[in-house]
Amino acid sequence: MRQLLTLFSLIFSCVAVCSKLSAQDAFTSNRLNELFAQLPLDCKNALSRSTENKCNCNIKGNAMPIKASFNTQGQLSHLGLDLFSFDANLIYPNTVLSFLERCYLEFLVWDDPTMIERKNKEDKIALLINEKLFNNPGTEKLHSILPILLSNEKDLNILQDSLYYQAIITSPKGKATLLFAANYQVVSGMDKKEYAEELIQSLKTYQAKGYLFATVDEARLKPYRDELKVNIGKDYFKTISSNTYFKCSGNDCNPIFDSQYPLESFINAFLISGNFNQDVYLSIDQKIYANEKAQYEVKLFDFVAYFQNDYELYFGIENNSENLLEGTLVILNRHLNFINLLHVSSEPQAFFKTGKRVLKAKFYTNIPSDNIKNLFAEKGNTNKR
Repeated sequence: MRQLLTLFSLIFSCVAVCSKLSAQDAFTSNRLNELFAQLPLDCKNALSRSTENKCNCNIKGNAMPIKASFNTQGQLSHLGLDLFSFDANLIYPNTVLSFLERCYLEFLVWDDPTMIERKNKEDKIALLINEKLFNNPGTEKLHSILPILLSNEKDLNILQDSLYYQAIITSPKGKATLLFAANYQVVSGMDKKEYAEELIQSLKTYQAKGYLFATVDEARLKPYRDELKVNIGKDYFKTISSNTYFKCSGNDCNPIFDSQYPLESFINAFLISGNFNQDVYLSIDQKIYANEKAQYEVKLFDFVAYFQNDYELYFGIENNSENLLEGTLVILNRHLNFINLLHVSSEPQAFFKTGKRVLKAKFYTNIPSDNIKNLFAEKGNTNKR
């Protein structure tokens, strides 16, 4: 009787968890939904009971360590082989490491050479085992990569040549290589709509900790104009750069935020987080997909901090007049060759007032980076000082 009750308890537990994860809104992408659906039932159950979101699963007769991650909304945001410690690996982007874990799990779950070749062709992926293309003579057995991937002595080397990645895992058991496009949709497994929706939810709940570049060493600064100095950054396109502006008193240099310098202050607000933009908010109108849009409000301080780690930020002034401050923040993900674009505007008087200030913003996401410079070239530049 006790065994029967235990069995029923496990069944009902799994039904509750699996039914929850079977709902489309329980996953950040349909691809993760499909991958989770193909896991054995006992694997799903073990994963649901794990406090670390990890378990060992028997898939196609092979024991595999599985790892999952959930976002702040409780959605499954990652599912793959447990190959890497993301926190310990500071060399390669987490998005790329997640892709490798998910991709290899997909291969092993599918376990169908014809299907794998078709999917790889669609996604522009190539799998090589010991430097031979998968499913060619000598590499017909997909499970031969498991000892390589799961070895405690494996070594990872990831190379990028702008448009493509080469991820090489070597161990005493052999060598597994993945060639794949440096493309966000390929690497994340999300389409444009899924990325936009996941980003919105992340931005709504994200809270930054501490200030970013609130002070800077005066030795790094160059004379600019009047008593201001400039921290020269990178140029993105013409007048779009990551330059930031400071005022120094002795050895103490702080970002300028003063109505006497509206252009420099407006730029700083989008490239640096500090006490000067704590009360600035963005009222964002974001295009999700086709005619679908979202409207929401976030603190500018949190918005800038959210993109500081995996992206490069550039800002360009489009209008600096008595009645209008207007500019564009370019958020570049060089690892995956795409850009997010935030167009903002405000009346100068409203921007520099005390208390809560709200800027109007239009947000465009996941734009291929090779398209963006053409957009600016066509639009021209109306920068005024």
